[in-house]
Amino acid sequence: MLNLLIVFLISAVPLLELRASVPYGILAGLPPLTVLLISIAGSWLPSFFVVFALGHIEPLLRRLKFLNGLLDRIYAKTRAKSAGIQELEFWGLLFFVGAPLPGTGVWTGSLAGYLLGLKRWKIILAALLGTTLAGVIMTLILTLGISGWEWLFKSLA
Repeated sequence: MLNLLIVFLISAVPLLELRASVPYGILAGLPPLTVLLISIAGSWLPSFFVVFALGHIEPLLRRLKFLNGLLDRIYAKTRAKSAGIQELEFWGLLFFVGAPLPGTGVWTGSLAGYLLGLKRWKIILAALLGTTLAGVIMTLILTLGISGWEWLFKSLA
């Protein structure tokens, strides 16, 4: 039970998310499907915080002159680096969150979606589907291993 809680908590931590919680859970001997589902739930929750809380916190932060300028620079930098997400909107955000790579994930994707002005429901749905995609990829990589992938590709050929 403690390991399930640890999996859930790790998956909600920025930069770690399910890229760390899935390996932890599987190495702890938990069933892969359970690890996947708990990791998806924990990883997806921050999207709500980012999307809904920032909408209330940002106006308060903008009242402070130095933070207002900082937020403007962050917005500009995010828009400049998020051309693919901005152009493809929902699908761009989904694949950004779904790529199990460093610097991608629910926290970063939700923040980018918010800063780009995407609709809340699109951000939350893209975060859910994207984190599910990343979780499935991570779980398959860890459970199949190299020999499993070789078998899979040989059987498909």
